[in-house]
Amino acid sequence: MKALLEARGIKVHFPTPGGSLRRSNAVVRAVDGVDLEVRRGEVIALVGESGSGKTTLARVLLRLLEPTAGRVLFQGQDLATLGRRELRRQRRHFQMIFQDPLASLNPRHRIGRILAEPLRVHRLAQGGEVADRVAKLLAMVELPANAAGRLPHQFSGGQRQRIGIARALATQPKLVIADEPVSALDVSVRGQILNLLTTLRLELGLAILFIGHDLALIERIAGRVAVMYLGRVVEIGDRASLFAHPAHPYTAALLSAVPIPDPRQQRPQIPLLGEPGNAAAPPPGCPFHPRCPIARARCQQDPPPLEAHEPRQPSHRVACHFPGEVELDALTR
Repeated sequence: MKALLEARGIKVHFPTPGGSLRRSNAVVRAVDGVDLEVRRGEVIALVGESGSGKTTLARVLLRLLEPTAGRVLFQGQDLATLGRRELRRQRRHFQMIFQDPLASLNPRHRIGRILAEPLRVHRLAQGGEVADRVAKLLAMVELPANAAGRLPHQFSGGQRQRIGIARALATQPKLVIADEPVSALDVSVRGQILNLLTTLRLELGLAILFIGHDLALIERIAGRVAVMYLGRVVEIGDRASLFAHPAHPYTAALLSAVPIPDPRQQRPQIPLLGEPGNAAAPPPGCPFHPRCPIARARCQQDPPPLEAHEPRQPSHRVACHFPGEVELDALTR
C-alpha cells in the first residue's frame, strides 16, 4: 500500500546556547535521521521516553517546524516545495490533536467559534452551513449541540479533548497526529477517548499517528509501533510482533515495565544502566549502548542500521547489532 505520508532522513538540530549550526558539536540532535511512513487508514504509534524526539518529529511532519535535513512527502508531494497557498490547501488534510486540551483552546472563544474557524479559513462552509457543520462535529464527538455556546473552562478535561478532536476533524483530514491525547486526562476518561478515536477512524477512514509512552494504551489502539530513542527509530513493526518478540533491548526494557493484570504472573524488569542519553552529546556507535545490558565493543563504534530482523518478517526492523538476545518471554514467570 502506498504511504499517505513519508518522512525521509529527517534531522532536527537545535543550536545550544553560545553555539551555532556550523559547529556540529554545539547542537542538540533532537531528531537524528528518521525514516517513517504512515499508511492510509492505519494507526501507527510513536513511543519512547520523554526527550526522545517524538513531538519534534510530529511538528516536522506537519510542517510546523522546518527540518535541518530530510524531506516530508504527503500524498507524494514534498511539503517543503509548496508555496503558501498550496500549503494551506494541503493543511486541511493533516491536523493535530494536542496533549493539553485546555491550553490548546482559546479561553475567550466559545466552542462554536473555535469549531467554525477552520471551516471558514479553508472555505468549507458559509453562512448557515457553518452552524450546521458545528452541530454535526459536536454530535460526532458525542457532545450536545448547545455546547457551541459555552466556553472551554465550562467543560471537563475529557469533554475539552473531545472538542479538540472535533476541531481536528472539521476540515475532513486524511491524517491526524495525536500527541499524547490522553496523558492529561483521568484514567477513567482515557478509555472513552480511545474508543472515540477508534470509532472515528473506522467511520472516516482516518490515518492516525499516535504519540505516547503508555504501552498498555498503545497495544490497544495501534496497528504498527515505532520506538524512538535519542532522536532515532530503533525498532518498528506490527504491534503483535513487536509486543510479543521485541528485538531491541530498549523495546524489551520498556515492555518489561508494563504491569501484568494477572497477579499470579511476575515479570522482572530489564535494568537499564545510567541516565537517558544526552541529545547534545550523543555517544558514538549505537546511541543506546551506554545503557544496554548486552552491549559489546562493536556497539561502541558502529551505529547499527535499521533493517529487517528476520527474513520472514521484513516489516519488523530493528537497529541493533545483536537483535533478539533479550527475550521478554523468558522474563515472564
